[in-house]
Amino acid sequence: MDLSTVLQNTLSPDHNTRQQASAMLEEAARSAGLASYLTTLIGLLSTDSQAAPVRIAAGLAAKNALLNRRDAVKQAELAQRWLELSHDCRTGIKAASLHALSASSAPVGTTAAQIVAAIGCIELPAQQWPELLPALVNNMMAQGGGVNVKRASVEAIGFVCEESERIGVMLEQHANAILTAVVNGMQSSEPAAVQVASCKALSNSLEFAHSAFSHPNERAFIMQRVCEAASRWGEEELAVNAFQCLVRIVNIYYP
Repeated sequence: MDLSTVLQNTLSPDHNTRQQASAMLEEAARSAGLASYLTTLIGLLSTDSQAAPVRIAAGLAAKNALLNRRDAVKQAELAQRWLELSHDCRTGIKAASLHALSASSAPVGTTAAQIVAAIGCIELPAQQWPELLPALVNNMMAQGGGVNVKRASVEAIGFVCEESERIGVMLEQHANAILTAVVNGMQSSEPAAVQVASCKALSNSLEFAHSAFSHPNERAFIMQRVCEAASRWGEEELAVNAFQCLVRIVNIYYP
């Protein structure tokens, strides 16, 4: 049974089929080795001709091989295994993951964003992959950029910013560019999906936005965009996320 069929079976409504497929995935990871396993999974994720459910399942399996938020010791082990892979292997996986951000299926793009962020949260604290955040910001700011790549890129920014305590300095170095990108993504001329993703990313990036909020003009610009988003009653998801963002801003910057 090839890996794409195994991945498809992990989504089966039948419990036994799912359980068997999960066991086969674990065996594939052990027998193939991390480099081959991840390369195959990311290859499936980034192949446009693959069915979306298979691409998503491949991405989630890859993310699980890179990220374990529940166990810090296990996460350290996963990070070390990743960093021990060859430079060429890691570069290929990162390039394919970035390519998958432009997937026409929104869930596939979101899955790619999670993988990009998982790798970034390993490499950025190790002072590696310095091109990541500029690349994501460029995707957001590019004139005529596609909706899908913009939405997935700003999701990836938001996922990375969620780990600000671990990444710290690297995020602060790119804070202005990140804030500019996500605030621009909230403007009404952007598609609704991009606005919502940008609002979530802004909320996740507030912890290191001290410099922007210390300058009246920058603070006023950010607050104007958030309040405008909160007033769009016809777009409930956006308005809800904007109000949640306002609560975080008040708690952090308006004691």
